[in-house]
Amino acid sequence: MQSKRKVRYSIRFTKEENEEFTKNVKKALVSSKSEYLRKLALNNIILSKTDNENFREFLKVAGEQGKLQGLLKIFIMEYDTNYKTEKKILDLIDDIEQFKNRLKILSDKIL
Repeated sequence: MQSKRKVRYSIRFTKEENEEFTKNVKKALVSSKSEYLRKLALNNIILSKTDNENFREFLKVAGEQGKLQGLLKIFIMEYDTNYKTEKKILDLIDDIEQFKNRLKILSDKIL
């Protein structure tokens, strides 16, 4: 199979530059060094494995927050004047606030 790409470029690196370049390519979600260079040259977005990991963590935390909110609704529906139930509700509210803060931090990393 013949490539559609006919124009070739040559690039030279020092040993240190090559190590840095290789490290950056490994972090990126690309299949080859050529793809990485094309994306750089054409101003395309290059997603990194770190972005992907941050997004997975964001989804995990969002799911945990959803579970906590569901538990909170259950406790509220079963609410009585029992101190333990009231404490559980207040603890869940605190947990939800902590998850909101974690989601904010993670969304800032992703964007």
